[in-house]
Amino acid sequence: MMRIFNKKILIIVSLCLLLMIGFIVFRVLTNNKNEEIDSSKTIIYEDSGSGETVIDTPNKTKEKAMGDSFVMLGFTKLLEIGVSYNQLEKIKTHFSDYSMKLEDHFKEISITTSSIKSTFNSDTNERIITFSVIIDRKTSLEAKITYIGLGSPSLYLYDEYGNQIHKSI
Repeated sequence: MMRIFNKKILIIVSLCLLLMIGFIVFRVLTNNKNEEIDSSKTIIYEDSGSGETVIDTPNKTKEKAMGDSFVMLGFTKLLEIGVSYNQLEKIKTHFSDYSMKLEDHFKEISITTSSIKSTFNSDTNERIITFSVIIDRKTSLEAKITYIGLGSPSLYLYDEYGNQIHKSI
């Protein structure tokens, strides 16, 4: 009696294992078909402004900051000159706000890191950072960031003629 019971349990366990293995094999085979990528369509380029390498692979999303709809390159260089992490996040938000105001939202913004200049006004205790940005690898703007201490930064954007085109406070 015990032997028949053991055989039934063995058969049930074997069938369960066989079903699980079959399911795993099925999932592996179907996932690989869906994720095939034509590597000849992968675009790799070095951003001239930030010096960062960008890999744009089909069916994959480029890395984006804060879940925004565009890629931000060179922004971490601002941390190296004394901008706090919280201030950097606010600066990114200001650029995102500017993008949302445009009819065609930009997909990529790059800080020309060699253009970053930081000055301090001892009379007002204000830090002023200026740099060039390139939007979608074609439109150049000048940016100015101002803040006091660890306070919230303001962003001013200027076109190629020096006209202020955006202000975020």
